[in-house]
Amino acid sequence: MKKSVLFFSVALLSIFFVSCKKEDAPVDARDKFVGRWFGNFTIAIPAAGVNETDTLTHIISKNPANANQIIIDSLQFATINGDSFTYLPLTQTDTDPTTGLSTTVIFNGSGSITNGTNMTETGTISINAAGVTLNGTFSSNLTKQ
Repeated sequence: MKKSVLFFSVALLSIFFVSCKKEDAPVDARDKFVGRWFGNFTIAIPAAGVNETDTLTHIISKNPANANQIIIDSLQFATINGDSFTYLPLTQTDTDPTTGLSTTVIFNGSGSITNGTNMTETGTISINAAGVTLNGTFSSNLTKQ
């Protein structure tokens, strides 16, 4: 009888432990974007004769104030959707202290991750200086470091 009670107790405990599944921690969709990304960046502004490719490093972090946003290079916010993100429009105006002339840059774009380690971005840039507007495009191909 003692063996039956012991066997029954062990069986009952086994069922209890098997049926109690450990809760999975919630996954933050921004995690796949966070980190250091390195690669090539191309900008083209035809009216200015600009068509250049250079290297680029992005440092991406989570926006602590918005669970659907990342921060790129500490200044550009982007909203994520799956493996993609869309930059929030960024307008920056600088005034030359010597001449008093202002230059405004408007930056828009989007990007996506493939294979967890490759990111591509595309977008537009508009520069207005002294009443003249120059429009261009940019693109990048980056790898997570």
